[in-house]
Amino acid sequence: MARWRFGGNKLIWSQNPGCFERHLQRKYRNPLFPPDVPTVAQEQIDQARVKDSLEAEEVRQRFWSLLHRVRDRDASVPCGEALNVRKEFDNLLSRTAEIGGPLHEVVPKLFEMYEAVVHDILASLYDHNDLEKQLRVALAFSAERRRLFNNSFVAQLRRMDTPIRPDEVIPSLLSETPETIRLMVEVLSDHPEAVAALQDSASKLMANSPEARNILLGQPEKLAALGLDIRSAN
Repeated sequence: MARWRFGGNKLIWSQNPGCFERHLQRKYRNPLFPPDVPTVAQEQIDQARVKDSLEAEEVRQRFWSLLHRVRDRDASVPCGEALNVRKEFDNLLSRTAEIGGPLHEVVPKLFEMYEAVVHDILASLYDHNDLEKQLRVALAFSAERRRLFNNSFVAQLRRMDTPIRPDEVIPSLLSETPETIRLMVEVLSDHPEAVAALQDSASKLMANSPEARNILLGQPEKLAALGLDIRSAN
C-alpha cells in the first residue's frame, strides 16, 4: 500500500486510508474536536493501517471466492441460489463501505459482478412476471439502502466497532462534505429527535469554541446541510 507524507508534519498517512486510519486523520490538528484530544502518533496510525489492511484482505478473499462461484456456476443454476449470491454481493458491498479506502479498487469490480448476476436472474424470469416484479421491488429497496448506508462515513459510523465515539460524532460529521452531511440527515429523517441532537451539538460546539465557530461560519454549506439557520449562527 502506498504511503504518503502530507504537509509539513512528520506523520505518514496512507493515500487511501481505511476506517480506523481515516478517523485518526480526521482528528489530527482539527479545531472542530475538543482541545484535549490526544495528539496522534505515528504508532497509532501504523496500528490503524494494519487493522484496516487485515479487514480489507478478508473482504478481498470473500470477493474472489464469490467471483469464482459466479464464473464456475452452471448455466442452469437454480434461481434461489442466484438470489442468495446476489444477497452475498449486496452484503459485501456494505462491508466494503465500512472498511473504506484500501478497497477502493475492489468496489467497481464488485458492483460490476453484482449487476451481471442481477441481469442473469432477471433474464431467467422473463416469463414469470410476478416473480420479476417482486425481484425488481427488492432490487430497488437494496439500491436505496446502498445509497443511504454505503456512504463511507455513514457506514463507518454504524459499525459495531466504530472508532467514532459518541462525543466525536458532530466534529467528525462536520469534517465531511456537505453531501455527506445532507445524507446523514436524510438517514435520520425518521428520527427527528436525532437530527435535533446533532443540530444542538453543532450549536454548542460553535458556542464553546470560537475557532470552530469561525471555521464553520466560513463553510455555511455544511451548516445549511445540517439544517441550521446560518443567520442565527451569526
